[in-house]
Amino acid sequence: MRIPQASGDGDTEAGMTVTFDFGEGPVPAKRHVNPDGTEGGWVADTAQVDATACIGPDAKVHGNARVKDTAEILGQAEVSEMASVSGRVRVTGNAIVRGSAEVALRAEIGGRALVYGRARVGGDATVADDADVGGRAMVFGRAMVLDEARVTGASMVHGDAVVRGWAILCDEVVSCGVREGVADSGPGGNRG
Repeated sequence: MRIPQASGDGDTEAGMTVTFDFGEGPVPAKRHVNPDGTEGGWVADTAQVDATACIGPDAKVHGNARVKDTAEILGQAEVSEMASVSGRVRVTGNAIVRGSAEVALRAEIGGRALVYGRARVGGDATVADDADVGGRAMVFGRAMVLDEARVTGASMVHGDAVVRGWAILCDEVVSCGVREGVADSGPGGNRG
């Protein structure tokens, strides 16, 4: 895995454009200036980040991604491609939001979670740990997708639903209760 590096002598000031390698070659980028005046993480010139948003010093926003309102991208989290993060959303840890995914309102994406494709996460929903939400899936309300769970296709997880463990949902609707999957320890089964 390549570590992103700024070109030049490394002496960069927040807001000053230089080139930065997000993993696919150097592109024009600058460090975000957070609302409190601190130096934030790297933002490609092609991405849009509101001045009211907070980008942690090790976080990255690139491609044509948008981070709006008072959203926070912290830790080593990344927002890329055409993804949109808005509202009071928090993306933390090593989480990734990419593709044309949208995360809005007060949702939290953390751990090593991945939200991708045309997925939508909103309300007070949480996607965390090593969970994936992709395709055209929607997670909203106070729903949680945790552990190694996968929610894909046109699945909808909402209300107080919790999807966790090794659960895999594809084109399913879960509005309450807990959907839990277990690791298949048979031949070729255990994903861990």
